[in-house]
Amino acid sequence: MSAPAAHHYAPARISPRTTLRLLLALVMPVFLLLVLLRLLHPKPDDNVFTLSSVHIAQEQDLALWRMPERPQPVALPHERRGGHDRIVYFFVLDLQVPPDRLWAVYLPHLSMNAAVHLNGEILGHGGSMVPPVARHWNRPLYFTIPNGLLRSGHNVLAVESIGDPVRSGFLAPVYVGPHETLMRVYEQRFALTVVAALAITTMLITVAVLMCTLWAMRRSASVYLWFGLGAAAWAAHNFNLFVVHTPMPAVAWEWLWNVTMGWLVIFTVIFVLRFLDERLPRLERTLFGFGFVGSVALALIAAWSPNTLAWVGPHVWDSGVLLLGAYPVVKVLRRLAFSPSPEVGWLLFAGATMFCFGLHDWLVLTGRLPRIHGLLIHFSAPVVMVVFGHILIGRFVTALRESEALNVELEARVAAREAQLAANHQRLRMLERDQTIASERERLMRDMHDGVGGTIIAALTMTETPGIDVRRIGEALRHALDDLRLMIDSLDPLEGDLTALLGMFRNRVEPMLRASGLTVTWKLAVLPPCSDLSPERSLQLLRIAQEAISNTLKHARATGLHVTLEPGQDLKGRPAALLTLRDDGCGFDPARTSTGRGLANMWRRAASAGLELSVVPTMQGTLVRVLVPMH
Repeated sequence: MSAPAAHHYAPARISPRTTLRLLLALVMPVFLLLVLLRLLHPKPDDNVFTLSSVHIAQEQDLALWRMPERPQPVALPHERRGGHDRIVYFFVLDLQVPPDRLWAVYLPHLSMNAAVHLNGEILGHGGSMVPPVARHWNRPLYFTIPNGLLRSGHNVLAVESIGDPVRSGFLAPVYVGPHETLMRVYEQRFALTVVAALAITTMLITVAVLMCTLWAMRRSASVYLWFGLGAAAWAAHNFNLFVVHTPMPAVAWEWLWNVTMGWLVIFTVIFVLRFLDERLPRLERTLFGFGFVGSVALALIAAWSPNTLAWVGPHVWDSGVLLLGAYPVVKVLRRLAFSPSPEVGWLLFAGATMFCFGLHDWLVLTGRLPRIHGLLIHFSAPVVMVVFGHILIGRFVTALRESEALNVELEARVAAREAQLAANHQRLRMLERDQTIASERERLMRDMHDGVGGTIIAALTMTETPGIDVRRIGEALRHALDDLRLMIDSLDPLEGDLTALLGMFRNRVEPMLRASGLTVTWKLAVLPPCSDLSPERSLQLLRIAQEAISNTLKHARATGLHVTLEPGQDLKGRPAALLTLRDDGCGFDPARTSTGRGLANMWRRAASAGLELSVVPTMQGTLVRVLVPMH
């Protein structure tokens, strides 16, 4: 698979404001580091004893209430190697007058655990003094001195100290003084070393869950995934800061502490690349290879020799991780130089802070800075989280504003399109109305010409013929009048109501039927509206019925006529209305009447209106059936 095309940026002229931001992004992390070191090591008042000159001994049968015979003088802070070896620090405290208030002993920095004795009496300890040893390398210890235990003259303070198989033992200067004075100092350091570490870890876990959830909801935004994985690795790394009793052996715990730092940097590098929209698959595969190989190698070293892990971890693994951590800082710095933007500036500040604090920790772990400084990289997490949160919120607000602007523009476009559609619809309705009027006018003119007009012309012709037949003229005019009435009835807005249409037809023809002496029965069922009952179809249906009644009156010699309207089905089984006209006359011979104009007109009208017509002569008369589609 070919690698994606690399991004090329043309050099941009850096403005004075951008230069100032760049300098602040690089200088502020150093300033924050110095402030934090100041806060982590508060100085007690002058009325507090600072014990930094001590004697040490390793004999197991020491009397903890007096100085050993051949002690070894050392100065605090004191670092030692030797795993679980027990070291006892002896301090001599000379008092002229015993204190008249509560005093205390404060141990700001030690590794891993300690028990404190005064004049042979134990003041307290930090937990287990045998493997697995309680871990207090990042938390201070504080013990109050019961009243009466301090006496005038010579007092011996003994501090038993024990390490673990990986970390070397360590003890910083010890403070002895009034309880109210030392407690303020102890609480400040405890809050910064333990409470703050716990709060930062909780924040990292929350951010990790939130970022991974955002990625799960939007898989295309992989930047959230890598940031969430980095936050999770950082949280796992921070557990070493406040966990006293580990759930695994000390060597395994130390291995986990080392590898999580490596994976934190790996995830951070990939996050920065994705944030800068740079896809480098080969580099990402190399990073994962480095992480897996390094994790396995450290596991093998830990199983072989814990002391070797104590050296390889900071000097080899952490050195490589530190160099790897410089890569995203350089990438962001280059992007800021070539394409300045506030987002990249904030990202540079966060990356520089993380790298600066990590460099400090590497110098401490490799012995290049005093161990009393402690480890500080976890304090850069709030800066990283706040910066990324600021960027994320900024992007969200920008996206929201763009969405609102697009919505306003979309609403304007929709309103304009709706107005255009309404105008087009109005024009279409007017065109349809004009077309309907024109079509109806044409139909009416055709019907007038073919029906009423033809009949009137025939009547006029008869008046001009010698030997005027008044009866025939009157009959022609009545026929023209009936046809005109049918045309008027077909134009009534009945909304597809066949029953109403035939009801009006009944009112038209009943006077004529009564005058002829024919007995007529009507049975008109109420049917659903017929959506396709146009005026033209209505007119043709009425003319077919009129022609059928006229044939009955003229030719059938019938005494009765039965008209029905009921539901039916056409030849395809679809719903239809069935109009039936049955007389009791003499019927007709189809062979002799097939060319008659009356039947021919009925068939023509049925075909033009889409009606199914059948005329059936029977022994009891003639049956005319008309099927009107209901669909």
